[in-house]
Amino acid sequence: MTIRNDAFMQFDSGPGDHRLVIFSSLEQLKILEETEKILIDGTFKDLGLKTNYDNDLKCAYDANKIAALAYLQSGDVNQGFDDLYRSLTFILEPALDYFEDTYIERRRLNGRAAPRYPVNLWNMHQRTVNDLMRTNNQAAS
Repeated sequence: MTIRNDAFMQFDSGPGDHRLVIFSSLEQLKILEETEKILIDGTFKDLGLKTNYDNDLKCAYDANKIAALAYLQSGDVNQGFDDLYRSLTFILEPALDYFEDTYIERRRLNGRAAPRYPVNLWNMHQRTVNDLMRTNNQAAS
C-alpha cells in the first residue's frame, strides 16, 4: 500500500524460480493500457560478480563490453560475442554464459539454436541510428 492507501503491488505469482511481481498504480495501468509501444527491461540473475565489478576497474570495463553488444548491427552480434568470449577475463565467464544462453544461444554443430530473446528484440543499433528511445527508464535517459 502507498502513503495514500492505494494498492501498488498488482500481481504476485508466488515463490519460485520464475516469480513475477508487478508493481503499478491504477493510473500507470491506465497509461499502459492506452500506449502503442512498450519497452521492457529485465534484471540479470545474480552471478556473484558484484564484488569484482565494484572493486576491479578492468572487470567493470570488460563487463560493459557485453552490454555494448546491443549497439552492434544485428548481423554482427554473434561474431562480436564470439570475439568477446575469447578475449575477456575468465572471471566474466558466468556472465558470458548467461548472456549466451539467454540472448545469443549456445553454438551447435549446425550453427546456433534460437535464443530465448532474439537479437531483434533487444538490439539497439537501428534505434540509436534513428535517434529513437533506447530505454523506458526515464532515470537512464
